Amino acid sequence: MFHHVIRTDHSNWDKHIPYLLFTYSEFPNCTNRVSPFPLMYGRQARGPLAALKSLWSREVPLTANISQSAVDYLQELKLKMEQVAEQVKIFSERKQQTYVDCFNSKTASKSCMPGNQVYLLIPDSSNMLYSRWTGSGEIIKQIPPYSFLVKLPYGKKTDLCE
Repeated sequence: MFHHVIRTDHSNWDKHIPYLLFTYSEFPNCTNRVSPFPLMYGRQARGPLAALKSLWSREVPLTANISQSAVDYLQELKLKMEQVAEQVKIFSERKQQTYVDCFNSKTASKSCMPGNQVYLLIPDSSNMLYSRWTGSGEIIKQIPPYSFLVKLPYGKKTDLCE
């Protein structure tokens, strides 16, 4: 969404940042099915249209007749936030496992043993077209099921490769 704003109004894109941030925080995330705003504040976001609707329909929030003390309200809010956080954690773990399964389904089976020599296609600049084969690296160990710890040549660090 951000790149669309920059593309359409490249000279004044910075003036749209508050609206973009509100939009990002108001809409549910596809990973955990919850928008960030209620996770942070414990209530739904109240945007400009909601404020305008309540103004026109003469809806007035109950402020004069409060039935809960502040301590009770905060304890209840804390309990609700803990429940939502647990639910979000469960959804995120499920979605993460779905991502892992989808990625690994396209992965070819590799059979390398520690000590084998391999070549790696490693991007060595910010341009993806300038990636070069680096080698020969030595496989130190396999991290099941699809990853390997590889010692790179020329004294470079070891790298985790998939």
